[in-house]
Amino acid sequence: MRQPMKKILHAFYTLIVVISSCSMVNGQDSCVALQKPGNEWELGFQSGTALMIQNPNNTLPNKYSFTQGVFVRKDVCNHIDMKVEVNFASVKNAGTNKDAFTAKGIGRLYNLSIPVTIEYNIRLSKKIRAYAGTGLAFNTTEQSYTLYNFKEGTANNIKTIKTGSSNASIIFTQEISYDISPRISIKESVHFISRNSCNCKQYGINFGIGLKL
Repeated sequence: MRQPMKKILHAFYTLIVVISSCSMVNGQDSCVALQKPGNEWELGFQSGTALMIQNPNNTLPNKYSFTQGVFVRKDVCNHIDMKVEVNFASVKNAGTNKDAFTAKGIGRLYNLSIPVTIEYNIRLSKKIRAYAGTGLAFNTTEQSYTLYNFKEGTANNIKTIKTGSSNASIIFTQEISYDISPRISIKESVHFISRNSCNCKQYGINFGIGLKL
């Protein structure tokens, strides 16, 4: 395993251990005592947009995508939550010239991201709560495009190319939640993924709704 990935996994494991340590104090589960009644689990849906910024060494253009996803949040201790998301995005690939005789045609890029984060939350008012978190995002990207070979003004040797890749990277998140009822809240969240599976940095914003179970 590469050294950077070892550091990422070690940092995430350390976060889990620190958070889990709150569960045992003097042989008792302290998190149970701090649990907010009726607010142990939250299920929600979200939609937004993401900007994928290419590596400076990559000649491909930056990409914008619309994302849709679901999330589950679990109270761990007072002020500490764990959140799991599943987000899907589809992006149109713009055509690019590979050389004087070859062009990469229009295609599609599909991205599936599963962030797992530990969050710290604080209530700003009776209805507003703020979250800040970090963790790992597990990313899978698949893209397809048509490759044209131009000679003497005609296109020949047309091929459909499919590629795919997966990785795990650090993600940072921030969220504002507004309670419109005791069980329902609306959300605004932003995130940054340091390197997703298409070798891009990703910035995103989502708006959603959550239901406390």
